[in-house]
Amino acid sequence: DFDDLAPWSEIKSCNYDITNKKVKAWFGDANFNFDGSNGDVYTYIPETYIKVYQENDYDYILISDYPKTGFTRYDSFYISRYVMKLVDGVLHSYSGLIPEFSKTISQFRTLATSLGEEFSLLDYRFFVIQMLYLVEYADYNSQSKLGTGLVNGQSAKALIAETNVNRIIVSSTNLYVGRIVAIGTDWWNTSIAINRTITKVENYTDGSVTGKVIYFDGDPVNIAVNNTIWGIGQTSGQCDELGMKSGCLINDGIHSMIYRGIENIFGNMWQFVDGMNIKDRVMYLCKDHTKYKSDFFESPYKAIGYTNGDTNGYTKTLGFDPDEPLARFPTEVGAGASSGTSDYYYQDAGNRIARVGGIFNFGLDAGLWYWSLGGTSALATFNVGCRVLIDNQE
Repeated sequence: DFDDLAPWSEIKSCNYDITNKKVKAWFGDANFNFDGSNGDVYTYIPETYIKVYQENDYDYILISDYPKTGFTRYDSFYISRYVMKLVDGVLHSYSGLIPEFSKTISQFRTLATSLGEEFSLLDYRFFVIQMLYLVEYADYNSQSKLGTGLVNGQSAKALIAETNVNRIIVSSTNLYVGRIVAIGTDWWNTSIAINRTITKVENYTDGSVTGKVIYFDGDPVNIAVNNTIWGIGQTSGQCDELGMKSGCLINDGIHSMIYRGIENIFGNMWQFVDGMNIKDRVMYLCKDHTKYKSDFFESPYKAIGYTNGDTNGYTKTLGFDPDEPLARFPTEVGAGASSGTSDYYYQDAGNRIARVGGIFNFGLDAGLWYWSLGGTSALATFNVGCRVLIDNQE
């Protein structure tokens, strides 16, 4: 039972005061809240010792909660339970927030470091979370073990034109009350509305048209026939009821998942991973978050000892560098949604950055090993957000 086995048993969410840099309450305490009323919500990852090596065509992954010969120590840290949102110009992590988006990795980095010198974007410590999951579940197919996640696209087209309304009439829909949506001329277009919350879904008939009517909040809009309403990044907190348990409440591809206090670690929104710069498919890694810089390939950035694969597809083989044994990126594709790592890989030549996890319409492509290494540092879209880490100063 990993709930009783360190280091997993020590992983716990907390209310963290980002101003005073102190934990105010732990999950289970009477004054702990998910809603931000007692501080932001971060999840503590304890000091962990990991050894990864290859022998006789097998990968071996060993994890300890205390020092052992040949193991590498990874210091404790806090990771935001949720993808972040700007509130009054400050990045926050608590339940009920719509993810922040349309910012470059550099812009998110600036917002993260403005919180304090111990703050950074998600970085190489993502590998620690991968290893904790992999030893616990012994399966690269994280969607099969934790739930599919919020990955199945949701959209519907208007059947009727209306003016100055807070509703859209469609033939059918799997969009639900509480879902965050955008409205535009087609899928992925946001020209009519964005970040609206569905307040009600009802049956509809007017004698000639039968379907569903979807109501949403905010200012009224004008709807034309074939305008599209579609699901975008979802509000944080769908897994609050699970507390520190892993999995999902509804495993239907349109609701959130969680791994040990980290909601939507895959699916919903891409997450930038900082300290990783790629030049022509060679990964350069930096572990000093005070030195992170995009499109930079000199010290303290260090090249990983293999070249990433040059083809998009489901990952079949991961590279291995004994000097950086946790930094496992795709080198060969040709697997599928239930083989290899079971996750997709995207790449391109030139200077690139790293994103991980997949988004709200990527289906079985998504997961803990879905790497998108094809975007540039100028990338800023509605489906990429950020997660923040805090060095443990104690």
